[in-house]
Amino acid sequence: MGCTHSGIPRHQAKRSDVPTDELAQLVHFGSWMLEEGAKKDLVFLLLLIAGARGTMGSALMIRFANAFRKVRDDYALNHTDQAPPGEVEAIDRQRFAALQQIARSQLKRHWKRYRKVGEEKNFRKLRVELPKSKPSRDFKIMQKMKSSASVVEGILTRDGRTMSDLEHITLETESVACSFEEAASPAERVVTSLPIIIQAVHHIEIAIAPLLSAVEEVCGSEPFLQPGDVERCSYEIPAGGCAFCTESPGAVCLPFQAFGVSLLHGMCQGRAGVTPDVLLEELGDPAQPIRVLSTNSKSGEMFFISQSGKFIIKSISDAEGKGLEAILPSYVSHLAGEEGSILGLYVGLYRIDMGSGLGQRYFTIMRSVFDSPVQMSKMYDLKGSTHHRRVKDDSEKVRKDEDWISDKCRLDVSPEDAASLEKMHGRDTAFLSEFSIIDFSVLIGIAEIHEPSEIPPHAWQSVDKTQCYFIGIVDVLIEYGLRKRLEHLLHTVKGVGQTASVTDPNSYAKRQRRFFREHVLPECEGLLDRSETVHGLRQQGSPHYTHADGTQSAAAPELAKVAMSPEFLGKTVDF
Repeated sequence: MGCTHSGIPRHQAKRSDVPTDELAQLVHFGSWMLEEGAKKDLVFLLLLIAGARGTMGSALMIRFANAFRKVRDDYALNHTDQAPPGEVEAIDRQRFAALQQIARSQLKRHWKRYRKVGEEKNFRKLRVELPKSKPSRDFKIMQKMKSSASVVEGILTRDGRTMSDLEHITLETESVACSFEEAASPAERVVTSLPIIIQAVHHIEIAIAPLLSAVEEVCGSEPFLQPGDVERCSYEIPAGGCAFCTESPGAVCLPFQAFGVSLLHGMCQGRAGVTPDVLLEELGDPAQPIRVLSTNSKSGEMFFISQSGKFIIKSISDAEGKGLEAILPSYVSHLAGEEGSILGLYVGLYRIDMGSGLGQRYFTIMRSVFDSPVQMSKMYDLKGSTHHRRVKDDSEKVRKDEDWISDKCRLDVSPEDAASLEKMHGRDTAFLSEFSIIDFSVLIGIAEIHEPSEIPPHAWQSVDKTQCYFIGIVDVLIEYGLRKRLEHLLHTVKGVGQTASVTDPNSYAKRQRRFFREHVLPECEGLLDRSETVHGLRQQGSPHYTHADGTQSAAAPELAKVAMSPEFLGKTVDF
């Protein structure tokens, strides 16, 4: 277990001393050092940056120690000793303190010059330029916003609530028009701080890249962050702004935390429509502020939408925020799988002070499932449950499981697409149940198509090419904790334990897979009965299934490819 920034006491750096935890200031200092030709001493600065990003573990400390020996002969401390069992974190803290002290000592000379020539003052000047654009009122943009608003309505229905329980959605009203220092409500603080946060994080990540490249000869080309590392960066944008933002928080500073930035940026880098540059364009422009969709003063829930409708921003509880942070490495790895995924795409996790004495609050940024230039004709929120899963009246835009069945809906996709969807859905639900996550929904949007060119690349096309489908699993942060266990127990006592929305993770995932196969995917001959199991028998070289009476026969052709895949060979799989 490595030492993280949160485990290290934060001492307020003196004005004359090199800061050790002000990430934005350290990166600006490093950029100046690189321009001045002090490449060799960047090793010391990168240690402080790594510590400020909360990514210091034993392996990285030893790596820095070896680099220090290459650039400074007088450094001879031994950091390769093994810590006794149970004392790893304490030893890591001692290592970090020793390395940090050496780094600050070595950098003092550069820091004095940095301040003397006025570069520290330049850090507090706005130097990054972004184009100013006016909010668009294009018809298609408004349709996208309304479709994304329906995602929020689908999320709210998880607790049996509708938008009528909250504030009415009004997309035509003007956005919050105030500065961060003037923001009085939590919603205003999110709206006014988000462009500054997105700009700062984006430009700091860009500035760090050349610093890392400059020290490859002494530190090696191996990335500092390992796949399982989640940065916990603490930022403080000073009053008056800084070199990484076009906007200023005003006469007050803006502190915030960002989690897993490198992980999420790396995941989004190759995905059209959600790259870091798109995120900056959509959310980093103060001239196009996000809009408030709904707020709930009792629960503290807040929903926002980007101007184009591409992104949904949602505040979440501390338990949900810590839960997402914990699974981020596995989540990113899961989405990178060749098999594909229909899980909702998280592109940001942050924490800011809500003001008004409400303390700090996590919020997520997620790509809208219904991010599309075409209008949805129907939208459904499916949990695989038939207990109280019907809309009250036609005023509810997002319909539910019982409505899907009564509307006689099915996805009219090709057999190949049906097989891909079933495999992705099965893989995603198994992943969520592994982390004891329940109550997630499959959102399905149906759009009528008049021209093939209207179909976005991430949509699923109907066989007759008259419709396309937008499909995503959302609301994946509800853990099966004590409250949900008690709720499931209550449903069981009432006799609706198996049909109610809340049940244990494995049962929830299996029930939704069954619903997805039996009611959502197109009907195919040879699909297994729910009581059958498939066996991939390596020794026989072909898949078979076992009926409820114990007899065996060859598996249906549609399942042969899935059943013979490496992950299923030699195993019994419950469909």
